[in-house]
Amino acid sequence: MKIAASILSGVWALDPAEVSGLLPLAASVISDPFRPVMSIADRELECDARISASGVYVVSEYGEAAPPENAPEGSIAIISLSGVVTKYDQGSRGTAGTITKNDLLARALANPNITGVILLMDSPGGQAGAGERMVQTIRKADKPVIGVIDGMACSAMYEIAAACTEIYCVDQMSKAGSVGTFVTVADYSKQLEQMGIKLLELYATDSTQKNIEVREALAGKPEKLQAYVDEINAIFLASVKESRGEKITDPDAYKGKAYTAKAAEAAGLIDGIATMDQVIGLMDSKISISKSIQNQTTFLI
Repeated sequence: MKIAASILSGVWALDPAEVSGLLPLAASVISDPFRPVMSIADRELECDARISASGVYVVSEYGEAAPPENAPEGSIAIISLSGVVTKYDQGSRGTAGTITKNDLLARALANPNITGVILLMDSPGGQAGAGERMVQTIRKADKPVIGVIDGMACSAMYEIAAACTEIYCVDQMSKAGSVGTFVTVADYSKQLEQMGIKLLELYATDSTQKNIEVREALAGKPEKLQAYVDEINAIFLASVKESRGEKITDPDAYKGKAYTAKAAEAAGLIDGIATMDQVIGLMDSKISISKSIQNQTTFLI
């Protein structure tokens, strides 16, 4: 129910064209919160047919069928980030949340058998702030972490991508950007009235500021809620700028604009268009250069 509550009243960093996709998810969770759409076991056994190169180790969705610790020596780990970005797992009904994904990433980076990590992304974004842990983990990584966009990496997902060593789209139709924030507030008062339910809310005398943003917005005065969304958005933009500010050249990138691959490259949001095999080759080159530098440093010492 945490997912449904966030959809109905949370702050989101999400590509606008994908917003409607949240509604069926919320409706499904509310109507039957315990009905599994796909079992964890089935999802864990899924295999990505796009990845066939040798030396690559695909970490499973929840890290149970294929945990990072089982990677052979010299592996490049691939961690999939797909669907709407949420902090908590969608459990048996869908993808893992960023808490789980960040744990998998940290474990992959800590494994000496893994030489680099590719984050395979296809997401319109999601909950504001849900990717903060992953951003910090990527920034602290002592191994290359490359973001590969196969579909889209927008809004909250782009914040994660921006922290990566490099970012590539696999084709020209893939999309990046939509760096912006919005909030949804659902007013059920009329529906409850039709059901014969009268909702009475009483706040303590001293609790004058509790939930004030939403209360005033529902009363036709959205200024406080607008200020709150602007504050969240400023934090979001600062994170993207810290990660990739020197590369992004189009000011519209910070106003919620989304770009297809070629335009994204021109605007500095990505580093190029490359197939997965080409990205793996680039990763191998980076790893070789890194090892060479380490060996030279050891020799000098």
